Amino acid sequence: MLIIGGKTLLDVKETSEYIGVSKRTLYNMTSKKKIPHLKPRGGKVFFEKEEIDKWMLRNHQPEQA
Repeated sequence: MLIIGGKTLLDVKETSEYIGVSKRTLYNMTSKKKIPHLKPRGGKVFFEKEEIDKWMLRNHQPEQA
């Protein structure tokens, strides 16, 4: 995990483990802009942990009784 400018960033491996998907699925999600991500100067893909947490909560499906 990187801390740059006070923001906590996760790389692809860390994010895939954090949200429980494969790296391939995560790359697919980024290419379709289905998950918030950063790609500075067209290089490596990073994810702000806080934004991923918000994204997961937005996509939360309540349990059915």
